[in-house]
Amino acid sequence: MTGEGVGGGVGAQWWSFRPLGSPAATAATVVASLLEWRGWLEELAERFEQLAPAVGASAEDHSWHLEPAVTRLVTLVVDRTCAESSWYLLCRTVLTWFLTSMGMGVEEAKDAVDAAIGGRER
Repeated sequence: MTGEGVGGGVGAQWWSFRPLGSPAATAATVVASLLEWRGWLEELAERFEQLAPAVGASAEDHSWHLEPAVTRLVTLVVDRTCAESSWYLLCRTVLTWFLTSMGMGVEEAKDAVDAAIGGRER
């Protein structure tokens, strides 16, 4: 999968809202795109599990896991999107999802990602 399409996604199959020929061809491309997105989400779930600290880990252990986890996730997003267009929007989303998967509240995770990125997203 290469490129992120419009708006910072991972889809190489179809990222436009216009028909791609016949209704059957358009439907096939949409299905391929959805399967591609599902594969991406499944890959992220596996990565999140691999990168998460052990259950019951201390706050200090959690903090030790964050830096390498974030580095790996940013690298994954850059690789998947080829750092095109709005790759950083997907990166922001993935990092927020990762933090919430570790038990952080959504708003707290968004604030943490905003603080970490600090306007350096382009």
